[in-house]
Amino acid sequence: MNVIECSNCKTSNSILNPKCKKCGSFLQSRVANLNLYETVWEVLEKPKETFIKICLSEQKNYVFLLFAITGLGLIFTAYWYAGIGNSYTNLLYLLLPALVIGPVTGFILFYLFTYLAYHISKKLFKSDVTLRNLRAVTAYSLVPAVFATLFILPAELIVFGLYFFTKNPPPHLYKPEAYYVLISLDALSILSSLFLFYIGIKLANNLEKGKAIILVTLLIILFALLTIIPMELLKII
Repeated sequence: MNVIECSNCKTSNSILNPKCKKCGSFLQSRVANLNLYETVWEVLEKPKETFIKICLSEQKNYVFLLFAITGLGLIFTAYWYAGIGNSYTNLLYLLLPALVIGPVTGFILFYLFTYLAYHISKKLFKSDVTLRNLRAVTAYSLVPAVFATLFILPAELIVFGLYFFTKNPPPHLYKPEAYYVLISLDALSILSSLFLFYIGIKLANNLEKGKAIILVTLLIILFALLTIIPMELLKII
């Protein structure tokens, strides 16, 4: 557990407490708002300090935006997984619905996921985490996935077009070198987001390493259930 000592009364407090629980003295600088560009870069450069700042922030800015962009990436991932491109004759017909459905999907999916994650944290680990903090650290842990959606996905669409979402021919046969490079970058973004998610969840719940690993494992399984099952249904359809 991360603690901070009050300089006034020497009481140990959670690292997430802005004021001392005993004497009420300020323990840390006030954080009113989050600057998107600054926070995005800081979460990659110094994740621990940044997630603490995110939890201390009075306004959890840009959570909706990060969820929406990630949702767009998830929709295209589902298209790729299901090979849905074989049902279309024009990439535009696939893109337009995704641009509408993706952000809505991200909003609903991550709000449901964080709501369930919050109750798992409270009931199984007796955590003092707040729902707002859990949603905020989850959103900012998605920064690598957001970068993948904004930069890698357009590259995939430019290089492969509709063929990125087809099974016949599969994209890895169409342009193998480009496919494996871009897929590797996608995988790296996912692993980076998982690493950030672990740090964020550990700090937001103020858990020891062992408990944090167990909690994050449970939450990854939960997220997999919320995403893989719909993808399998889309594949069948």
